[in-house]
Amino acid sequence: MIVTVSRERADILRHWDDEWTASVIEFAFFTGTALTLAYLVLCALKRQQFAAMRLRRSEARLKRQTSLLQSTLENIGEGLSVFDRQGLSPGTHDFANCSICRLILPPARRCVRS
Repeated sequence: MIVTVSRERADILRHWDDEWTASVIEFAFFTGTALTLAYLVLCALKRQQFAAMRLRRSEARLKRQTSLLQSTLENIGEGLSVFDRQGLSPGTHDFANCSICRLILPPARRCVRS
């Protein structure tokens, strides 16, 4: 005796189709979550690098100020004159009439303020 049973193709694949749809939705959700986390990590890294850059700048500025203060304290007994990087006295507004400026700066630099 031979028995033949037949089912429709749609009936056979219906269960697989339901699983496939759920798998695609789960994969899309997982991919979205992974991309969101990667973006957040990159943003945090960028903020950390920016903070480190600001810290390095701040440390460099503090080092320059400390050096100037140390130099000032070491030489305060010999008389004190403070000049900026261009060789001008930052506390003096009238460079042409400043007595120290007239002694140490060449005439071309006395009246120029950077």
